[in-house]
Amino acid sequence: MPNLKRNFIKGRMNKSLDERLVPNGEYVDAMNVRLGSTESSEIGSVENTKGNTALTVVEVNGQQLSKFAKCIGAFEDGARETIYWFVHDPQFAASSSSKCDLILSYNITLSLITYHIISINNDATFTDTRLNFNPKYLITGVDMVDDLLFFTDDYNPPRRINIKQSYPVPSPAGAAGIDQFVADDILVIKAPPTDAPIITLSNNGSTNNYLKDKFICFAYRYKYENGEYSATSPFSPIAFASNPFEIDSSDYLNAGMTNKYNLAKIQIYTGDSLVKGFDLLFKEAASTTIRVIEKIDKVKQGVPDQSFWSLDFDNSKIYTILPSYEILRLYDNVPRFANAQSVMGNRLMYGNYIDGYNLLDSNNNSVRFDYSTSLISSQIDFNVLPAGQLTKGDGVSYQINPASSPTITDCQALIDFTGMPLTAGTTFNLTLTFIHSQFEGTPPTPTTPLTTISLTYTLPQDFNSVFDMAQSTSFENAIGTITNIQTVPNSCSGGLLTDFQNCNVPTTLGSYTKTASGITTAGQPIVIDTSAASNVVGLQLVAMVYVGTAVIAYEYYKINSLSLTYSSLSNTESLHSDRDYDIGIVYLDKYCRATTALTSINNTVFVPCANSVKKNQIQVTIPTTQLPPSWAAHYKFVCKSDRETYFNIFSNFFYPDALDGYYWYLLEGDNAAKVEKGDKLRVKKDSEGAVGGCTYTMVLEKESQPRGFIDDGPSSAGPFVPPQAGVYIKLRPKNFASNYDSDALKLIFDGGSTCSLKADTYPTAYGTTNELDGVAYVDYTIPQGSRIDIDIRFEKIGYSFLGATCDNYEYEFIKSYEASTTYNSFEEFWNFQVLPEINTGNQISSGATITQSQAPATSGAGVPPQPPFILNKNRYQFAEDTVNQRKYLLITSGTKACHGAIDNTRKSCITTNITVQRADQLTVFETMPIEPDLDIFYEGSQTFDIKSGKHMSGNAPGDQNQTALLPAIVNLNFSNCISFGNGVESYQIEDSVSGQSFNLGNRTTAVSAQDYKEADRFADITYSGVYNDESNVNKLNEFNLGLANFLPLEDSFGSIEILHARATDLLVLQEDRISYVTVGKNILTDAVGGGTVTSVPQVLGQQVARQDQYGISNNPESFVVFGYDKFFTDSKRGAVLRLRGSAGQSEQLTVLSEVGMRSWFRNLFIDYGDTQKLGGFDPYMNEYVLSSNTTKLPVIEECIECGITQNITVPSTGEYSFCAEFGTVTGTVDIPYAFAVGDSGTIAVTYNGVTTSTGIVSGSGTLSFSKSLPSVTTASFVITPTGSDATLRFTVECPQTSILTVVQVCVTSDIDNAQMIHNEFGYTDGTYISPTNSTAVTFVAGTTNPLISQYDTFSGVQGDSFCPTNGSTVKLTSQRLGFDNFTFDTSNDKFRYLRTNTVYSNNPVDVAALIAASTQALPLVTTGAPNTYYAEFTMPAGTDERLYVIYDYRNSVEHGLCYDAASITDVCCVCTFNWYLMRNSADATEEYVAISPTTVVIGAYYTLINHGSKCFEVISTSTTVPTETINTTCTP
Repeated sequence: MPNLKRNFIKGRMNKSLDERLVPNGEYVDAMNVRLGSTESSEIGSVENTKGNTALTVVEVNGQQLSKFAKCIGAFEDGARETIYWFVHDPQFAASSSSKCDLILSYNITLSLITYHIISINNDATFTDTRLNFNPKYLITGVDMVDDLLFFTDDYNPPRRINIKQSYPVPSPAGAAGIDQFVADDILVIKAPPTDAPIITLSNNGSTNNYLKDKFICFAYRYKYENGEYSATSPFSPIAFASNPFEIDSSDYLNAGMTNKYNLAKIQIYTGDSLVKGFDLLFKEAASTTIRVIEKIDKVKQGVPDQSFWSLDFDNSKIYTILPSYEILRLYDNVPRFANAQSVMGNRLMYGNYIDGYNLLDSNNNSVRFDYSTSLISSQIDFNVLPAGQLTKGDGVSYQINPASSPTITDCQALIDFTGMPLTAGTTFNLTLTFIHSQFEGTPPTPTTPLTTISLTYTLPQDFNSVFDMAQSTSFENAIGTITNIQTVPNSCSGGLLTDFQNCNVPTTLGSYTKTASGITTAGQPIVIDTSAASNVVGLQLVAMVYVGTAVIAYEYYKINSLSLTYSSLSNTESLHSDRDYDIGIVYLDKYCRATTALTSINNTVFVPCANSVKKNQIQVTIPTTQLPPSWAAHYKFVCKSDRETYFNIFSNFFYPDALDGYYWYLLEGDNAAKVEKGDKLRVKKDSEGAVGGCTYTMVLEKESQPRGFIDDGPSSAGPFVPPQAGVYIKLRPKNFASNYDSDALKLIFDGGSTCSLKADTYPTAYGTTNELDGVAYVDYTIPQGSRIDIDIRFEKIGYSFLGATCDNYEYEFIKSYEASTTYNSFEEFWNFQVLPEINTGNQISSGATITQSQAPATSGAGVPPQPPFILNKNRYQFAEDTVNQRKYLLITSGTKACHGAIDNTRKSCITTNITVQRADQLTVFETMPIEPDLDIFYEGSQTFDIKSGKHMSGNAPGDQNQTALLPAIVNLNFSNCISFGNGVESYQIEDSVSGQSFNLGNRTTAVSAQDYKEADRFADITYSGVYNDESNVNKLNEFNLGLANFLPLEDSFGSIEILHARATDLLVLQEDRISYVTVGKNILTDAVGGGTVTSVPQVLGQQVARQDQYGISNNPESFVVFGYDKFFTDSKRGAVLRLRGSAGQSEQLTVLSEVGMRSWFRNLFIDYGDTQKLGGFDPYMNEYVLSSNTTKLPVIEECIECGITQNITVPSTGEYSFCAEFGTVTGTVDIPYAFAVGDSGTIAVTYNGVTTSTGIVSGSGTLSFSKSLPSVTTASFVITPTGSDATLRFTVECPQTSILTVVQVCVTSDIDNAQMIHNEFGYTDGTYISPTNSTAVTFVAGTTNPLISQYDTFSGVQGDSFCPTNGSTVKLTSQRLGFDNFTFDTSNDKFRYLRTNTVYSNNPVDVAALIAASTQALPLVTTGAPNTYYAEFTMPAGTDERLYVIYDYRNSVEHGLCYDAASITDVCCVCTFNWYLMRNSADATEEYVAISPTTVVIGAYYTLINHGSKCFEVISTSTTVPTETINTTCTP
C-alpha cells in the first residue's frame, strides 16, 4: 500500500472527499490543532489550539458557580471595552432553589467584573429565580441603547436593565435569601394607572369660570426610572354639572347647559416605588389633543408612594401638548414573548413574537360571555321650594363695629327645608340676592349694588333631621368656618358661601377698600342658626369693613330675594332616549394590555322615547357561569350607540294660521341655523310639557316673516298677539300639543289716554299689574324670555297768544323688552329692567326739562291715591289695595294743562300701552341624529378589579361582587347627554351650533373581525417609539398599536429568527429565507374614528427577499457579525453561510460548507438538526467558530385531533410522545394498535393525571381509557420501543358518546299572557361550565291547561354544548333581561325535570302527564331576586335518551267549593260552578271572569278579592276558567 503524503499549504479541511482523493494542501481532520502561523505567512504551519484562560472567578454568597453553569447569552460593548454575560447555574449549592441566574460584565481594559443582577430565589417557595433563565432558551436578542441593555429569550417577557443602576442583592444573606429587585423594574413594558382620576366639582368664589363652556376630562400617566412614560389612565367623566334648564333670552340658547362649577379637584393614585413621577393631563371631550397640566416629581415634591394626591384645577394656562397619536395609545402592546430583537433608528424592534391571550379561565375552560345588560332609569325631580318657606329675618346684633351693635332688618335668610328629602345624593341650589342696607362709621358715597351669590350642596349621607344636616361638618364647611374661609383679599380663591359674599361685594367703594368681614368680630363666616325642634335654617350675612384714608366704614346688607331648588340626583348625565346601546366587555392584564371588545347575546339596551325625562344608565350582570380569563387582572366595559349628533331647537312662541290650520314657530338666535325645510324633527316638549312617546313632525316651510304676517288667530283662542318679525318654520302639530294660550297675554295698560283739562291738576294713569284669582288678586310670573312691550307717551299742548305762552311738552318711552330671567311679578321685572332706563326716552320740549322718577311703593284700602306730583318730574309708583291685594302701576305726569286756555285742546295727557306676552309655552324639537361608525366602541372611565378569579364591582349603589353563588352587578356611568327632566336632552354647550360636545367616552376600541386569542406572530415585526438622549426622551417602552406599529412579513418564509439593523435597512433572517426591510415614509390615518387625520410614521417599508433559497432554520444562536461579514447556519439545508456586504442586494452570499465540507455538515445537521448550533467569531484568527451540542431546541407541542391514524418508527434510543385533543365530549376512548412483526413496545396514555399503560406488548390490540370530564380535553401519549426500533400503526379514536335530546318546556297561565321572560339552561361538571342556553319566551294566551309557551328541542352528545354529562349539576334559571316583565312567584312557580325514554309531545295532555311524572328541582335559590331565580339538580345516571326540563309558571287560582249540608249527592253530582263575567263599573275595558260560591244576580255589583274597593257589575255567566273570586256587594 502506498504511503500518502500531504502538505497543507491551502490550510483547508476537506471532509467531502475520500482521504485518497483529497487535493494536495488540504486535510481531512484536525484535533486540537490549527493550520496557521504567528509568522508573516498564515499558511502552511501547524500549531496547537490554545485552550481558555480563566480571567474571573464568579461567586455568589461566597460560593463559586458550579461546573454546570452556562453562559446562555452575551453582548459585546466595543465602546466600553466590556462584555456582558447572561449566566444560568442549575446546580448552585448556595441557593435554596439550587439555581442561580446572573447578569454580569467584564471590562477588558480594567479587568473589572461587575455583578449587575443576582437572582437565586423568586420567593419563599424556593422553586425558581426571579430572572428565570432557561438554558434551552438562549438569549440571542441583545442590544444596548445608551446605558440600557435590552434582551429577550422567547421564554420570559422582553426585559432590560440599566447597567449603571444598582439592583439590590438577595436578602437575607445565604441560601434562603429572596431576590430583592422588583421583576417589573426590568421589564420593557411599564404599567399605566388603572383607574381614572377622581373628580370633585365645586365653586371657589371667583367670577372666572374656565370650565363654564367646556367638557373637560382628566387623566394621568406615570413616569419611571429611566424616563419611560406609561400609557395614560382612562379619562374621567366630564367635569361638568349643568345649571337648571333656562333659555337665555339674549341669544335663545340653553343657559342651563353651562357648568355651574368653576373648580375641579383632581385626585390620583401615586403608584408604587417604581413610579418616580406623574403627569396630570386633560383634554376637551370632543378633541384629540391631550394637554399636560402639571409634571410632578415624587421625590422633589415629597409625594409618598401608594397614596392619593390632589390638585385644584380652575383655569387655563400655557400647557404642554402631547403628540397627537397619544390618544391612540390605549396601552403599550409590548410582546408577551419575543424571539428576535434589534435596535434601528433608535427604536426597539421585536420579531417572531407572541401577543394577545387565549380566553381561558382558571379552570382552563373557554370564557363564557353570558353577561346581560338592563336599563336603570331614575326620575329627575327638579323641585322648587315654595316661596312661603323662604323668608327673611333680622338675625343677631352685629358687633363688628366696636362702637355699635345694630340689628339689621332682613339680613338673615330663613330656609324651611320641610319636604326636601334628606337622603344621600340630594342636591340643593340656594340663590340669594342682597343689597346695601346701611353704613356705620364714615360712609363712602357709593354703595354695594344688588348682588347675587349661590350655594350648591349635595348631601353626603342620609340625615335624620334638618338639624343634623345643618350641624354636620360637610354643611358647615360649605357655608364656611373660621378655619377654612379665605381672608377677604383672597376670598375669590375660596369656594364657600362666605367666600362668595366676600368676593362679590365691590373691592372698593370710592376711595375705600374692603379689608375684613364678620358679624361680632372680623374673620367670622356667615352664621348658621338652627335648632333641633325646627326644620328652619337661618343664614346671616356678614358685614364688610371698608377702610379709607384715616377713616373706616362698616357696610351692612339686607337680603332682597331668595330661591332654592333641589333634586334627589346630584348629576343628570344620562343616556339619550330613542337609542340602542351595545355594551362590550374588555379584559386587561396587569399592564393593561387589553382584549378587543367582547360581546354577549344579551348586550343591547334600548332607551325608549318616554325616558327622555329620566336619567338613564346601564346595569350589567355577570353571572357565576362567566369567569374571567386566568391572566386578567382587570376588566372594563365599552359602549356604542346606533345614533349620534343632533341639535336641540327651542321656540318660545308659536302662532296658529287661521287660513290652513298649521302653526308657525318662531326660531330665534342659533335655532334658525339648525333646521331647514324638509327636515324631520322629533318633538321633545310641547305646550303641555314633555312628550312621552316618539313623536315626529316635518318642516313644511322655513321663512323670514315680517311683523304681523298673520292677521288674526282662531276665534276660540282668545286675544291674539300679532307675531313679531323673525325666522319661522311651519309645522302641522299632529300628535303633539300646540295649545295657543290666550292667558299668555297680559294687558296692564290697553293703549288709552288719561288727560287733565285743568291748569291745576296733573293726569294720572292706573294699570293693574296682577290678576284676579277668585276673590283676590295674585301676582303672575314673567318667565325668562317673555316679551314686554312698553309704550308710554306724555304730551302737553302749549300755546302762544297775545304775549302769553304755555310750553309744548312731549316725552316718549317706547321699548320692547325680553325678560332676562324669571320674575315673580311685574313690579320685580320693572324695577330690574325698566327703571334703570326710564330716563332714556325721547323728550321734545320747548320749556323746562322734564325728568322721570319713581316713588316708593305704597298700599292702602281701595284704589290707591294719586302719588304726590312734582313739577317737571314724571312719577311712577307701585301700589297695592290691601282689601283684595290688587296691585297697580300709577303713572303721574309732571306737567298740567295750560292755564287760561280758551278751550280743552291745551290739555295734558298720558297715553299708555303695556302688554306682557309670557313665554311659558316653550316647545323643543330635536333634529334627526346620524348613524356613527358602528364598529367603534367608546372606552368608559371605570376599571374594575379581578380577584381570586372573580369579577369585582365598583362602589356605586347596587353594585355587587361576583362570588361562587352570586353574580357580579355593575352599574356603568356611560352618558352622552344631560337630561333636564323636561324632555330636553343636551350634549352641546348651551345647545349652540358651535358649542363643545361630548360623547360616550374619550378613547375608542373596536370589535375584531376575528375572534380574539393569543397570536403567534412568527413572521411579524413590531417596534417602539424613539429614544433621544439629547432631549431626554425615552419611548422605547411605547408600543402604540394605534399607530399600526407592526409589519407582517411573508409567512411562507417561516419564523423570524434574527433582526440585524444597518444604516438604511433591516436584515431579516427567517427560517427559510433571507430578506431586507427598507425604511418607509409617513402615512395618514384617522385617529379615533372621528375624522381627525393624524400623521403616522411608517417606520418599516417593504420586504425584499433574496433569490437564494437559504434561511437560518431555527438556530439564531449561530448568527455572528464581524465587520461586513455575517455568519450563520441553515441546518434544514445542511449549510454554513457567510453573507458579506453592508446593505441590501449588494451583499454576497457564500455557502462555506460547500468548500470541502458539504457531506460532513449535511450529516451533522441530519443527525442533530434539532439541537443548538452555537456560533462565534475569533477576530484574532479571523475564524467563524461553530459548535453543535446535544441540547434540544424548544418545541411547542401541538395536539392532534382524535380519529387520526398514524404509522411511525420509533428508534430504540428514544421515544415518541404526542398529545391528542378530544373536545368536551365524554366517553370511552379506544386506541387500536398493531406492531410490525418482531417489534414490541409500551404505549402509555395520561389523562387528568392518571396513566394507563399497555405494558410491553407486540402484535395488535387496543388500549382504552375513560375520558370522563368535559373540562379536561387532552391526553398525553408516550410510545417506547423495547430493544430495537419499533414500527407500529395506531389510531386515537374519539370518545364513544351517547346522544341526548334535551327538551325545554315552559307552562304558563292565561292571566300572564304576553308577559316575557328568559328561560336559561346549563350545567357544570367539575370545573367545566357549559355554555348557557338562554331563550326569550313570550307567554301565550288560551284556555287550555296547561298552556304551553315553550317547547324547544335540541340534541347532541353528552358533554358537548348544552347536553349534560351523567352526574353533572344542571341549572335551570328564570332570568329577567331587557324588556322582560314577568315576575317570578316563589310560592307558585317551580323548576322540574325528568330523564326518560318516553316521548312527551307538544300538547296539553302529554305535557300534563310529563309534569306529573317529573321531579321538582330544589332548593329554589332567590339570592338574585327579583331578576334571577334558579334551581339545580344532579343529572340522573343511565342511558335514557331524553331530558325534559320544565319551567312551571302557572298561577294557582282560588275557586269556591260546593257544599250541601243535606245531600252528599248534591255536592258530588249536582253542584255547578258559578262563573261570571265581571266588568269594572268605572272602566268598561277592565273585565275578569270570577267564581262565586253562590249564585249571584246578573246586573248586581260586587268587589273582587284581588282588586280592593273597585266595583264590578255582573254581566253574564261564563264558561271561561275564572281568574278572580267574587267578594262582597258594592255600590258603583
